[in-house]
Amino acid sequence: MDFDIKKYLRSDQDSLEIYHPIKPFDVLAEEIGVPVDKLVKLDANENLYGPIQEIRDAIAKADLHIYPDPGQIKLRRAIGEFLHVPEDSVIGGSGADDIIDILIRLVDPPAIIVPTPTFGMYSFLGKINRSKIVDVPRGPAPHFEAYYDQIERLVRDHAPNGEVGRVMVMLTSPNNPTGGVLMPSQVEKFCNLGCMIVLDEAYAEFATEGVVGGVGGGAGASAGANLVEEGWHSAVRLVPQHPNLIILRTFSKWAGLAGLRIGYAVGHPTLIKWMMSIKQPYNVSAVGDIAARTALTHIDKVMVTVNAIIAERARLFAQLAKFWWLEPIPTQSNFILTHVAGPVPASQVASHLRSKGILIRYFTHPAVKEYIRVSVGRPQDTDKLVEALTDIEQMWRGLRQDGLFVVPSTFQPQAVLFDMDGVLADVSQSYRRAIIETAAHFGANITNTDISVAKSAGNANNDWILSHRLIHAVRDPPGAPLTLPTLVDVTNKFEELYQGTQATQGLCETETCLIDPGLLAYLRDEKRMKLAIVTGRPRSDAEKFLNKHNLAQYFEAVVCMEDARLKPSPEPVLLALKQLGVKQGYMIGDTPDDIRAAVAAAFQEAFRNGSNSAESSSSSSSSSILVVGLGILSPGERSGVEKDAITQSLVGAGALKVIDTLEELRALV
Repeated sequence: MDFDIKKYLRSDQDSLEIYHPIKPFDVLAEEIGVPVDKLVKLDANENLYGPIQEIRDAIAKADLHIYPDPGQIKLRRAIGEFLHVPEDSVIGGSGADDIIDILIRLVDPPAIIVPTPTFGMYSFLGKINRSKIVDVPRGPAPHFEAYYDQIERLVRDHAPNGEVGRVMVMLTSPNNPTGGVLMPSQVEKFCNLGCMIVLDEAYAEFATEGVVGGVGGGAGASAGANLVEEGWHSAVRLVPQHPNLIILRTFSKWAGLAGLRIGYAVGHPTLIKWMMSIKQPYNVSAVGDIAARTALTHIDKVMVTVNAIIAERARLFAQLAKFWWLEPIPTQSNFILTHVAGPVPASQVASHLRSKGILIRYFTHPAVKEYIRVSVGRPQDTDKLVEALTDIEQMWRGLRQDGLFVVPSTFQPQAVLFDMDGVLADVSQSYRRAIIETAAHFGANITNTDISVAKSAGNANNDWILSHRLIHAVRDPPGAPLTLPTLVDVTNKFEELYQGTQATQGLCETETCLIDPGLLAYLRDEKRMKLAIVTGRPRSDAEKFLNKHNLAQYFEAVVCMEDARLKPSPEPVLLALKQLGVKQGYMIGDTPDDIRAAVAAAFQEAFRNGSNSAESSSSSSSSSILVVGLGILSPGERSGVEKDAITQSLVGAGALKVIDTLEELRALV
């Protein structure tokens, strides 16, 4: 007889997030096939030096048969002395997660506003407690600002009857996974909203230098991001003046006590009193209590390992930056968020490292989808990581000779894949104009050269995101107030300009065709090439252009923004090949992203096979994927210094050749 357990559960059970815990060391070692002592654990931001000996000795003497102190008297007093705050302003918990849960249960917020990407437990615990979670996308890399103006608006919008007090805003400094911090003055600005401000300072002990990333979204809001204030790495001193501020801290990271689950919070004494009244009586174990107090007693010795991690952080950052395809983000924490610019996706980098017994994190959140997060370990951990990353680099180099892409003798092209913008369509007066005018609308002066430089740098296949990034990078004139728009704001304005309105013609109407249909017919009919388009455009925009210029009939496949990850990921290239039913061909593009996507399609096969050369990865034309990138100069880039720079960037990305016009394909193919 079938048994329906759901009738006994809460009605929203199916909508709750499922927490996926990290697997134990021995289980991971067995899965990977690596001895436990050979695992390199850089995925959870732990202190791999572990607790100092004094803590281990104190734990050994703990009275395990006696219940711990539910009032946490000694622990709260020790933390109060450490932070120079009254002990009645402190509450301990089973990790900071426990404190968050207690606070949400006490406040019962109608909405919890969470700047993302950030620590996932805020949303997880909020949903369990039936609070509405309101995600607010952060600004672009490298700062990942939390938008004050947007948060202020959301606080008002979600305040019952205009009473903002119980609306909760979750802030993190340094933020996980981006590593940036907030100045106390920035935190104070949030406190003045009048709602409940929760500031998670789990990684504060690792913050040592000038601020990296903060608050954006208002006149002068980001100006303070380049200043260093007294006590800038913590906002604890603000608590007496702001009863709506509560600060979370932990012993997990800096003191090496992650396995004991010991965290705490600092807040207004009345708030702390109520939190103490509803917590689980024994939420801090006897072992956690004595370990935390011992860490504070011997803080100078604990800080030796903290300082070692900070020193290794600088070394790890420098090592990661040596790989052309990795872009580490400056950080004030014990981890480094790193953009994977190619030749394989971040998920495959993580998978390859895992096969070597090296554990790191990668993400599915759109803002950091092509990023990995590497915890800072010991020097020997960095060495093993760099060795494994070098393996990937050597595989990549096997596809090149003297810095140039090598076409194997077995290459038998069956298809030609075209990018659209700058290749089939002249977008100098449409998409590029939309970027420039969108930026101008938000007070930023962007030029065609700025756009070309950004596209040559790579990771610039989405013009909405590129516009957003350029606006944030520009201050014109210097020092002038600049409203920092969200990605949604930028996208809406861009689309208004590009598509047009009832009153104005869209910039899309200015696009002209760069290819002679006769060339397409020649490639298809005489050269027996299958033709496809691989573009970052939305499908509606791509089809509109193709239909307007009577080109749709020539292409058997059209891969757009909605179908796969954007270039430089090889996914759209591989999808086009699959839809055409072929494995080898040319990819024509005007940006390094186009070329890297083509080369990465071949590299992925070599990577999967563990091959060290393009020749060996392409031993059979019928079974091996190989796409050769051909660069093309878009109109306006075919002369002068700009031509040389763009040609160099295309060749550097792996282009076999750079052509001026598509007519040159007649001789090449």
